[in-house]
Formats: sequence, structure tokens, C-alpha cells
Amino acid sequence: LVKVGTSLTNTGSLTLDCDGLGARNVLRPGAAALLAGDWVAGQTYLVYDDGTQFILLTKDKDVAVVASARSLLVFNNTGTPNSKMDITADEVVLKTSDGVAYLASAVSVTADMSLGVAVNGLDAGTEAGDTWYYLWLIYNGTTVASLISTSATAPTFPTGYTHKALVGQVRNDNSSNFVVTRIVDRRVFIATQTLAARSTGVTSYTLLTGGLDTEFAKFVPPNAKTAFVLIGRTSNSDFGAAVASDTSGNFEQLQAGTGTVTTFNGMNGVAFFEAVLKTAQTFAWKVDSTAAAGYKLQCTGYTF
Repeated sequence: LVKVGTSLTNTGSLTLDCDGLGARNVLRPGAAALLAGDWVAGQTYLVYDDGTQFILLTKDKDVAVVASARSLLVFNNTGTPNSKMDITADEVVLKTSDGVAYLASAVSVTADMSLGVAVNGLDAGTEAGDTWYYLWLIYNGTTVASLISTSATAPTFPTGYTHKALVGQVRNDNSSNFVVTRIVDRRVFIATQTLAARSTGVTSYTLLTGGLDTEFAKFVPPNAKTAFVLIGRTSNSDFGAAVASDTSGNFEQLQAGTGTVTTFNGMNGVAFFEAVLKTAQTFAWKVDSTAAAGYKLQCTGYTF
């Protein structure tokens, strides 16, 4: 194994002369040819000498998963919040499809829906309302840019871009405006959204149905792992509430909601949960009484 520091960025094939062995090709794992930007100036790489050529294993330190980041922030642009999302980070790891990593530092870019299909704009198609859009950082060997895509796994790269990292997602509402969103690393905060007001509670675990599931899917994307949920009662009474990942009560959380004369978001008592989403975009809930007093379910964010 050889650790190599480099002062150049490759645009195609690359050779390395180490310890008088003579120039040998540097190849990807599986002996595939390098792509432009696999070898980047200022980075340190680990290569394996198989006797006839060098195989690129990884960059030293750049072994984190896709979207590993330090001090990541994603938020609506102050001047144009309906169509632009600002993305900043101290460091973000971007990878190629076969795992070759690049560590980007001091990232500051803006994803702009109004650009259409372009670098820092959409990857394909045209803007659609009532749609989840995924926010990516991409890299072409020289420049870190952003990309907006309906794909959470495989955006369409602009020409020359080879590395990517998913850094978040944002809902485009039915007016084709980005929902107010702030992403801090993997935690996402949104303006409080009411799923529904119910006239009675349910006393056994019940999945979101009857329109609750459709509403929840507008606030929490398919790739969310947990959701921040409020359950409240609209009368001044104490109550118990619980959430779980399914109707069997797996990953159950219980909490008492204390009635108060002070109304909070239209509720007199509130219980807060971080519901585990074992199945995408749904969870089960229940309360301790089917009393006529209404209950509300609200969402304030999620993790991914």
C-alpha cells in the first residue's frame, strides 16, 4: 500500500512513478479506468500496487458515508425563499457511484429552482407543485455545486459531474413554493403543520388513515427515519398519549399531556414525541380516552 499526496486533478487516465518502478497506470477498483475528477489536487490517496498497476482504494480520511457532513445547514434563501435553498457546511463528503470520495470544505452554494435544468438548478424536467425535491451537492473535479432532483438516490448529473452527496429535501407546495425548512445536519425543522382535528380519540394503536396519511406525507418525506409529533387535546383536561411505529406497539413512547388554561396551537394540553418511522411516512398513535373533546395531531419536523 502506498499513500500519495497530489498536486494535480486528473482529466482522464493517470500514471504514477513510485520508487523507480516506472510509470504505472492508476485504476479504479476492478481495474476500471479513472474518470475525470477521481484524483484531485490537494488530496491524499491510498493506492495498492498489484505488481503491474496501482489500484485506487480511497482517499485518506474520506471514508464516511454519502452525505456525512460537519456543521451542515440548509435553509430558505432570505431574499427568495420560495424558490431558493442555501446550503452551507464546514465539510461534506461527496462520493462517486463506486465509493471514491472527495472532502469538500467551506461549502456555500444556493440551489435555485428558477434556473430550470442547470447546475445549481433542476437535474431534469420542469418544476412541479405538491412534490418532494431532494437537495444534492455535486462535484466535477474542480467545483462544488448544488442540484435539485425528485430522486433521493440517483440524480441526473450535469455533464462532467461525478461525485454527489444528499444533504436534504424540501417540499414544493401546491403553489410551487418551497415550504419553510431548516436542516441542521440530519434534523429538519418546519413550521408546525396540523395533520387533522378529530372529534374523538382512539384508544388502541391506529395508523394514520382517512386522509391523515396523505397529509403526513406532505410534511414528512419518504426517506425520513423519525418524525417530531405533537398530540394535543382541545379541552382543558389531563390526558395520556402514545405513539409507536406500528399497530403492535413497537418502539412505543408514552407521555402524559397536562391540561392548561393557556391555549398552545389551538390545544390546551400537549404531548411531544419523536415517532420512529419503521414504515415510510406513517406511524401509529393512541390516547387514553375517546371523550368528546377533540384531539389534534401536528408535525414540527423529522430526521433523515
